[in-house]
Amino acid sequence: MSDPYVIEVWGEPAGILIEHNRRFRFFAVSHLYAALSGSSYRTRGHARLAAAHLRKEMSR
Repeated sequence: MSDPYVIEVWGEPAGILIEHNRRFRFFAVSHLYAALSGSSYRTRGHARLAAAHLRKEMSR
């Protein structure tokens, strides 16, 4: 298992990624990103994009 990786969106912590079986599982650290908790991503970048997209949608 690898070290956790923090995902930030616009300078705010959104979640933590844990690598498992060559995938990254997202765990929200803010209620704003709870919808992504448990999601699995192929790369860290995909997880970051998902969090940024969710935040953008919430700001509309």
